[in-house]
Amino acid sequence: MTTSHPFITTLSPPDPIPLALMLGSDREHRLCDAVAGWLRGLIAGSGRFQVDVIDPLTLDLPTRMPRTPDAAVLNLRKRIGRAQAIVLLTPEYNHGYSAVMKQVIDLVVGEWAVKPVALVGYGGFSGGLHAIAQLRQVMAALDAVAIREALALPMVWNHLDDSGDFTPPSTIVQAAQRLLARLAWWAQGLMLTRQQPLLPMVIADPAITAAIDIPD
Repeated sequence: MTTSHPFITTLSPPDPIPLALMLGSDREHRLCDAVAGWLRGLIAGSGRFQVDVIDPLTLDLPTRMPRTPDAAVLNLRKRIGRAQAIVLLTPEYNHGYSAVMKQVIDLVVGEWAVKPVALVGYGGFSGGLHAIAQLRQVMAALDAVAIREALALPMVWNHLDDSGDFTPPSTIVQAAQRLLARLAWWAQGLMLTRQQPLLPMVIADPAITAAIDIPD
């Protein structure tokens, strides 16, 4: 048992925590692969997680939101449902996250609820901070828990070696390791929380209900 914060005690989990690492880009020549390879190595090296990489290029998802989910969508939901922790690796395009990440997120429903989510962004000068801020709102709407810590990776192309591997400075590596340690802590706590039934969302004020015109 180790203490890394005056108010937080961290326990080492008895088994690796199932973690979904979701990639947020499907572009050609994407930088996502280099960053994901580095991040996956850190996740494996932490000894805390068993990682499942969810790559939109391999999912064969429908281009439109289906009324009835097909096998690919059901499999995606099963993978998110199995995960006890999630890392969203998001690029930033025009001060926002990608369309394909929104598609993948929206195809999953209740499986997000009460799961800890770590947000990792990459991009230009901002390092993906605008995309990270937007994803916090999305995760809140899905009853997921976007943890306070996040990782912003600016100008990632400046940290690619001759083989195309992402090799950030040690300060970034240390920040990522702290992020994963906190994610493991949240995963342990929320595993217990999910044993309790999730209260339904209630809008108590009839005036508010009428104003937003909720359909029957």
